[in-house]
Amino acid sequence: MLPKLLALFPAGDVQLPWQTELVLGASDFVRAHVLLLALGSVVVAVGGVWGWRRREVRRVIDRALLRVPKLGGVLRKIAMSRFASTSSTLHAAGCNVFTVLQVASETCGNEEMRAAFERAVERVRKGRAISEALAEEPGVDPLLVQMVSVGSAPERSTSPWRSSPPTTTRRCRAR
Repeated sequence: MLPKLLALFPAGDVQLPWQTELVLGASDFVRAHVLLLALGSVVVAVGGVWGWRRREVRRVIDRALLRVPKLGGVLRKIAMSRFASTSSTLHAAGCNVFTVLQVASETCGNEEMRAAFERAVERVRKGRAISEALAEEPGVDPLLVQMVSVGSAPERSTSPWRSSPPTTTRRCRAR
């Protein structure tokens, strides 16, 4: 297409705008190096697939994405939402707290946030309250910490977020 357009301009009579010169130069480069560019594209695609399968590479990429203004906040909230939703579903299904936290951390969809949730799970295994363990992670949204804290208050003995069995039970009174 570009060679046909170029034939419309008289050779050397008119100075073309720099944008047009740039497009023409890029077109010439692509036509001259098409095989090299195709090989480079295949190498990049294979390397991308190989890298994406490695948890360390995904974590580096996710960490970088979480630092991008606006986008990072959205991605962080999506991971928190997935974590909370999965936790709620698993608890409702009767899973124990450690299974709930472990599986929810795996399904949050962000390797950096998964690592933060797993560090919190290790603190819970050592006897810390879930809300305290989550609060120590800088990437965890304070709203999630607050919701977990409210849900694990001592007077709520049936809370999904208790890491130890309730010591007392309360009966609901009909009003």
